[in-house]
Amino acid sequence: MWYDGQAYKLTLQGKDGSRPASRIRLQFGLTAREEEPLKAIPADSRTKVAAMVATAQSMKSAGTPAGSPQLQNLLSQRKQVALDHIQQLTAAFGPSRFSQLDRQVRATTFKQAGRAAPGGPLRTPPTKRPPGY
Repeated sequence: MWYDGQAYKLTLQGKDGSRPASRIRLQFGLTAREEEPLKAIPADSRTKVAAMVATAQSMKSAGTPAGSPQLQNLLSQRKQVALDHIQQLTAAFGPSRFSQLDRQVRATTFKQAGRAAPGGPLRTPPTKRPPGY
């Protein structure tokens, strides 16, 4: 997602969104084979999460309470999607290469944000909830 997010930010600014892909590919030493799952898996995640958010918004509009079992189930599904995609990326890259890329992305992302990067590879989905949850 980070990979696509960089290109998307530039596109929103009216700039060429394909340039970050080349820069990121070079910066992290990605092969064409590695680049495919790095694009496809996050795209699948966005699609699934967007459907869950739409469902949650629809349920809330219909009066379903925020703490209802149905909405809690959607939240659990969202977390599972993230965990599944982390496992898919780990399988696609191999544990060692995934850890290396994870550290590089974290260092780059947190450096740009002006914060210290937390240690260790990503093991759980982010806690920030998308709109509608």
